[in-house]
Amino acid sequence: MLNKQGFYDLLNRNNIVYESFEHPAVYTMEEIFSHNVPHTEHIVKNLFLHKAATSPRWNFGKRSPLLSFFIANLRSCD
Repeated sequence: MLNKQGFYDLLNRNNIVYESFEHPAVYTMEEIFSHNVPHTEHIVKNLFLHKAATSPRWNFGKRSPLLSFFIANLRSCD
């Protein structure tokens, strides 16, 4: 399992350009705007990844404490 630094190291090793911005948990767009988050035109929802012990595939969209991350802007998506 990757910790936060391990995840950043993975992005860097693969030459993935990213920008990270940390903020307290928010539940509405109004809350996110109150924290002066940059690049609000590129906000994406948190992605929770979970790999079940019995499944070789990753499940997207299920809350899991294993790994969560936020990527504000990936150059490869431009």
